[in-house]
Amino acid sequence: MNLASFIFNNSCFIWSLTVRGNSYSIAAKAKIDLAIGVRTEDLGSVINVGGVQVIYGSSNGLSATLAHADQFWTQDSTNIDNQAEQSDFFGFGLA
Repeated sequence: MNLASFIFNNSCFIWSLTVRGNSYSIAAKAKIDLAIGVRTEDLGSVINVGGVQVIYGSSNGLSATLAHADQFWTQDSTNIDNQAEQSDFFGFGLA
């Protein structure tokens, strides 16, 4: 799912956000990543499992169009503990 369709299909788009900055060298521009919690995301027929949209930054800023620039995570995603269940509201709070 790309960011534009994600925004269009989610009436409760931004529930929580977190920003992470990183600088890889003194000469490099800071790279900022953005995580957006979408607690009411449905996964198939399972409602309100929740999810987190992650948009990775580059030296040119945030972009959802570059290769591997954004990801959408649920509790069914690889390397995320537990499993997606109804009313989990994953993404409710981000730190």
